[in-house]
Amino acid sequence: AIVKALKEVFGDEVGLALDCGPGQTIPAAISLAKALEPYNLAWAEDLITGDYVPYTDPEAYRLVSSSTSTPILTGEHIYLRQGFRELISWHAVDIVAPDLCDVGGLAENKWIAEFADLYGVLIAPHLLGTPIAYMANVHAAAAMPRNYIAFEFHSLEDPEWLDMVRGVEKPLIKDGFTTVPDKPGLGLELNEAYVRKHLAEGETYFE
Repeated sequence: AIVKALKEVFGDEVGLALDCGPGQTIPAAISLAKALEPYNLAWAEDLITGDYVPYTDPEAYRLVSSSTSTPILTGEHIYLRQGFRELISWHAVDIVAPDLCDVGGLAENKWIAEFADLYGVLIAPHLLGTPIAYMANVHAAAAMPRNYIAFEFHSLEDPEWLDMVRGVEKPLIKDGFTTVPDKPGLGLELNEAYVRKHLAEGETYFE
């Protein structure tokens, strides 16, 4: 009923994605995914494993994905390309979602995107991090193949989130898009005063 109400507002002009777990049984995951089919979702996420689970279950995901037309996504806590190999090569999911900060960095993220593209699997990287991680995702995404959809992002509503850096174009996101900087490095600089003020107890500023 909630999904139906949201789709009545959004229509198909705005992609609706659902975080659905993790922790469901295979029959429950299939039942939910099939019930969601009429609503043309962007994806249903982490039906079997996901958040805070350091492994995945490609066989279980393949059973779910092959039983529904609802796109199935997972991957935000998987480490390295090896963790995505079977998910992609077995077509166990429709979309993978590596988190650049968890998976091993920019190059690893881009390798996974290119490997997924070989199998017709889409990629929607996950992001829950600082503006530095955000801009690293922007650069990685700009170099990905055509299977890239978007990256998941959670911090724009935090009024202080951008205070830790300087040199970024504002607004950071406009009409769903962001600008790829052409400045050196990632295209931003740390705001040293802000970072020093918010260091964890016992930590020093690169000293």
